[in-house]
Amino acid sequence: MKVLDAGCGVGGPMRAIAKGTGGGVLGITINEYQVKRCKEENKSSKLDHLCDIVQGSFLEMPFEKNTFDGCYCIEAACHAPDIVALYKEIFRVMKPGTKFSSYEWLTTPLYDAANPAHVRVVDDVAEGNALPAVRSIPQILKAGKDAGFTLVHHEDIAHPSHGAIPWQAAMRTARRAAFLTDMLTYLLEKIGWAPKGTWATHQMLLRAADALESCGESGIFTPMYMVTFQKPK
Repeated sequence: MKVLDAGCGVGGPMRAIAKGTGGGVLGITINEYQVKRCKEENKSSKLDHLCDIVQGSFLEMPFEKNTFDGCYCIEAACHAPDIVALYKEIFRVMKPGTKFSSYEWLTTPLYDAANPAHVRVVDDVAEGNALPAVRSIPQILKAGKDAGFTLVHHEDIAHPSHGAIPWQAAMRTARRAAFLTDMLTYLLEKIGWAPKGTWATHQMLLRAADALESCGESGIFTPMYMVTFQKPK
């Protein structure tokens, strides 16, 4: 059995899944550095017999149709400029009857597109995390249907009803370190030891972190919306 990790980064989830299940995982990422790092980590973890990676776009994958026994995306599909195109490409390379799951960054039903404060913080999340936009739950469910999948399950794993520590708590604990690195990047750029634009980039990332915390507190956004689809037999 071999599953596809679409948008695998350096392969952390890939190795965890392979180690826990004994199944094979093939990842794809567009980033050359991530390919090199993933191969090194696979080898050092002694999982290179189960895990492998190729470089390429998950919108145009170099695989034959009906190749994989399943597929998943973890915080990767949110970067796709066209979510329907991505889902269709995943549909193409999966075997009939197999399942595809994805963790999506989405607005929740509490998000109000007519509320300027909601729009501002969600836009800051998108800008600071290199997202084309932050999509909604209905958009994702429709994209799966348009790609040819049938819906199996969907759930906000980060919802407070699960009783876990709120995901946005991590934003609060990082504030002091963020303040120090902000001062440092400003000083390094001022004296010419950091490239021009370093501080502005850090400021953008700080806005994104603040926006994530604000979105989490208000409940208008979730980074852990899980959807599972199935390719018909």
